[in-house]
Amino acid sequence: MTTSILIVEDESIVALDLQMRLTRLGYRVVGIAASGTEALQLAEQFQPDLTLMDIRLKGALDGIETAQALRQRLDAPIVYLTAYADEATLQRAKMTEPYGYLVKPFEERELHSTVEMALYKITNERRQKMHAARLQRLVTTVPDGVALLDPDQRIVLTNAKAQDYLITLADLSPGSVVTHLGDYTLDQLRHYDGWREIQTDTTPPRIFEVNVSCVREDDGVVDLNIPRDLVLVIRDVTADRQIRDRIQAQDRLAAVGQFAAGIAHDFNNILASIMLQPYIIQRQQNELRPRSLEALENITQQAERGAELIKQLLDFSRSSTLEMHPFDLVPLLKELAKMLERLLPASINLRLSVTEDDFKLLGDPTRTLQLLMNLASNARDAMPHGGDLYIELLRVSGKSVPNRQQSDPNDWIRIRVRDTGMGIHPEILPHIFEPFFTTKAAGKGTGLGLAQVYGIVQQHGGQIDISSQLGQGTTFSIFLPALLDDESLGMLTEAALPEPVMGEQEVILLVEDNPSIGGSLSEVLELSNYRVLSAENGHAALEKIASAQPPVNLVLSDLAMPDMGGLELCQELRRREINVPVLIFSGYVSESTLAELRALGVVDYLNKPVDVELLLERISEVLHPS
Repeated sequence: MTTSILIVEDESIVALDLQMRLTRLGYRVVGIAASGTEALQLAEQFQPDLTLMDIRLKGALDGIETAQALRQRLDAPIVYLTAYADEATLQRAKMTEPYGYLVKPFEERELHSTVEMALYKITNERRQKMHAARLQRLVTTVPDGVALLDPDQRIVLTNAKAQDYLITLADLSPGSVVTHLGDYTLDQLRHYDGWREIQTDTTPPRIFEVNVSCVREDDGVVDLNIPRDLVLVIRDVTADRQIRDRIQAQDRLAAVGQFAAGIAHDFNNILASIMLQPYIIQRQQNELRPRSLEALENITQQAERGAELIKQLLDFSRSSTLEMHPFDLVPLLKELAKMLERLLPASINLRLSVTEDDFKLLGDPTRTLQLLMNLASNARDAMPHGGDLYIELLRVSGKSVPNRQQSDPNDWIRIRVRDTGMGIHPEILPHIFEPFFTTKAAGKGTGLGLAQVYGIVQQHGGQIDISSQLGQGTTFSIFLPALLDDESLGMLTEAALPEPVMGEQEVILLVEDNPSIGGSLSEVLELSNYRVLSAENGHAALEKIASAQPPVNLVLSDLAMPDMGGLELCQELRRREINVPVLIFSGYVSESTLAELRALGVVDYLNKPVDVELLLERISEVLHPS
């Protein structure tokens, strides 16, 4: 933007010459004033970036008086023009803080350099004022309390936080002399290198961290024996200490989670080998007696239950992503009832109520079971002397769902968990879904159970409602969207065995260090009309890929293996620009590793123990995309 300049000069010829010069130099002259009064009017009208002011003007105001008025009214920057440079005039001019001083007559280059220097000073000064304003806002809004003490230890300046904290700590206010904060003298705090923790004797107690430092001299040296200004910084760490205590209370749970993550791979390998055997037997044997089929099905079911237990253990160590698929709530509730019969004391009566209706939904069965177990556990703790626990299943309309529009035409499934226990106090009720909030004694609860319930319900697109009365019990009502398309459930009849997904003699490289799983998977793939190459780690896999004839169509690799695991194998394949598709399976994978695998173009990830039908379906989708 072109710089705007106002000329204040009572000699018209000089003013016009000055205007011509400035225009030639690329500036924009917004006006010419012949008197101080006219200059004030034009300055208010045009707000120029710079005013060139002749010191000697005709009229009531001379140039210096006019400049002073402009500074007071508009904070307008001034450069003086004059043919008189006597000492007295200079001293008067200094009082108005001009940005330059040109003595007539002057050359055009002198004019240019003086104007540019003035503009530079103006820009720099405005930048400094902006920084100062930002600093002031920062001090005002800083979350810590900041106070300045003079050499007599008197409070001379504070922000709002410091005022509040000083009143709480020692009933101090601006102007007070600080001698002690808590059990420490100010001198002890001043000589301590770091933060001191101070706890109040109020109920409940508040915990602060305090740091006192001396204001340094220009040379950066501080002599603690010389009285000087002090900066007092105070932090309220009450909430941080409460969180720290809660985290420490979770140490045993975290240890369980870490242990589970560490053993998950080995346990899932065992389960994977067990689960593959019934599939192989059923495919190899044309006819089996019903008792044998029942035994094989029982083996599969027990292995699957073991796999689900491993997944539940892993929930302690990481936030599992939901595995959403259609399922029926009725079998899940019956399984829950069996589990609760073993977990609930004899003094609590479990009453399960399910109406004759369709209760299929799209969700994660394991997480749904977990949220119901959490609610049942809370109900048990609320009935230490016994009572009744009701779990009810009902199909309802959208009008019954809280926080939904009355016009919602969809059907919903309501799961109601009701106990006859102690109830929840009305003051506590609004906070029960907050993380780490618990009313139980130390060591008796994590404060995460109901927060986890709330999160699972939200991830399923549902709603949760609660009602409670002291001494009469608590009711949780969970509303989940019902599955509209019954066919999408895709359930199999007990007698039906699905038609296997068959290959077309494609070459699959199986990378697995466990001989039992490797042998079983190879047999499954060969029964499904695939050609199988085997490798015990990533290095061996790379050699097989380089020499395979015909070439490898798909790599099916475990994640955790000695020498070179699945992640490293994928990285090396991409580095060598080998674009064979890769499908990874593992008993456990972290979110960060899963993200790396996706970034490397891994086509899919399957959990161990691998579901054979799902594995064959994924392989077919990769090799024969629709």
